[in-house]
Amino acid sequence: MVPQTGTALLVLFAFVMPGFVATLMRDRLFLTRSVTGDLERILVALAYSATIYGVAAAALAITAPLTSFGTDDITTAWRGQSPFAVYVAAAGYVLLLAPLVIAGASFRWHNSTTRGQVLKRLDVDPAHNTRSAWDHWFQRRERALIIVTLVDGEKTAGLFDANSMAGYTRDGQDLYLEKRWTLNEHGWFDQAVEQGYGVWIPANQIARIELYRPTEDDDEPEPRAEGQHAEAPVENHDERS
Repeated sequence: MVPQTGTALLVLFAFVMPGFVATLMRDRLFLTRSVTGDLERILVALAYSATIYGVAAAALAITAPLTSFGTDDITTAWRGQSPFAVYVAAAGYVLLLAPLVIAGASFRWHNSTTRGQVLKRLDVDPAHNTRSAWDHWFQRRERALIIVTLVDGEKTAGLFDANSMAGYTRDGQDLYLEKRWTLNEHGWFDQAVEQGYGVWIPANQIARIELYRPTEDDDEPEPRAEGQHAEAPVENHDERS
């Protein structure tokens, strides 16, 4: 049913807005992978809102017997008869404090070892919500030396580190490597280009990437050895619709 009154619209707004604020905070402050699709975003926002109000209701149920706060106070607030400070405090909780806590908790849970252990006990693949092998690797933000084979067969290489960027699958999978490396005649790392600002590779030019582990002391690649590198194929962008 579509809300027909201003009060119903206000209640609807008050319920869904905290969830959208939590989703926005999660994406902007904690740099977690955003959900895709309007329906998925709405469902996530509703889940966050339900969590926020559920926690508030549980806290009230626990603390009410220990304080003078009761249902009469809720009725008074609903009728607009409470002090202005009460509404400011409620708005601060549902629109700022609770979304921030929920967003931070979501981020910490997503990156915790406990999550992997729980999913393993439940026989759930931890990567089930990862959209591609590309995202699976790059969202880990691990330092790596990368050789990129382009669609024309040429190769370019560089260092992926804190200032590098890999677009998520939904954003096109382009790649920025903060330090470019030259390759020798054998196709192996030769030397870093110290005076450059890195290299940007558009998504539609990437055919394959190879990931290598740098040494701990500097950016030099570890000696080539069997089983020491991994290749991460990406989609053939020329065949996308």
